[in-house]
Order: sequence, then structure tokens, then C-alpha cells
Amino acid sequence: MGNLTEIQKSFLKALLQESVDFIVIGGYAVKHYHQERDTNDIDILISRNKDNIDKFILAIRSTPIEGSISTTELLQPLKMVHLPNAANKEIDILTSAGALDFNLAIKNVRTIVIDDIPIPILGLEELIYSKIYASTKTEDPISLERDFSDIHSLMNVWSQAFL
Repeated sequence: MGNLTEIQKSFLKALLQESVDFIVIGGYAVKHYHQERDTNDIDILISRNKDNIDKFILAIRSTPIEGSISTTELLQPLKMVHLPNAANKEIDILTSAGALDFNLAIKNVRTIVIDDIPIPILGLEELIYSKIYASTKTEDPISLERDFSDIHSLMNVWSQAFL
């Protein structure tokens, strides 16, 4: 699977070093279950408790990513921050993902290893649910088509588990 950028690698390593509670969701998680999925950014859902946000802030300061993110900003629901910046979105930080409950989702993560980095990704059923939810919230036809394709591919993977 691979293909992490240097910024993504250093960021993920920093999150792990500081013991930040996070889950990789979105296209990169889909890519784990369905290898044909193409994506350039990595979407990261973080737990919004104050201790975790403090660890997240420490982690980001130890990376080459410039800019500032406030604790107050990350404690808000439905917040998305693009890193290193809005023009160069290699990493998207999400404080919530629809109705997906972080504390329930973390119980069903899978850990994959990419470039010697253990990465927690969203479980298959939660990923299907999150993609269905995302498809109801977008008005962009390209995003909608990609979401439907992801849902179809993930449902095929899920159905294979019962054969």
C-alpha cells in the first residue's frame, strides 16, 4: 500500500510518539480494504478530549509542519484543518466525522503497517457507515461519485466475509 509523503510519515510518527488517540479514515482507509482506491491525502479523526488535544498540539510542534492550531479550535465538533495548509492538503484533521462516535470506532480499528509505521484505520463496517453519511452531505458530483464507488467496493469486501 505505501505512498506516504515525508510530511505524512513524520506527522504519523509524531502522533504515535505522543500517544495521540487517532484513527485514519476516508480514502486511505478505503485503500486498505480495496487496493484500487487512489488518494493523495490522509484523513485523520482525533479524539476531542482535552488531554488528547494537548498531546496532539505537542506532536504537531515536533514536525516540520508550520502554522498554528489552537486547542480551542480542536475541541470544536465538525472542525476540519488542512495540513500543512489549505493550498497543500496532505493531511486533513477532523474533530468529528458525521455521527461516527470516536470512542466506539476506536474499539474496531485495524492496525496496518506502512513504511514501518503502525497506523490505526477505521474498521470496515464503520468505514462503510461513514462513507454513506459523507455521500448524503456532499453536493460535489466528483466527490459523490467517488463516495458511491467506495461504498460499492467496501460492500463487496464486507459481503466476501460471509461467503
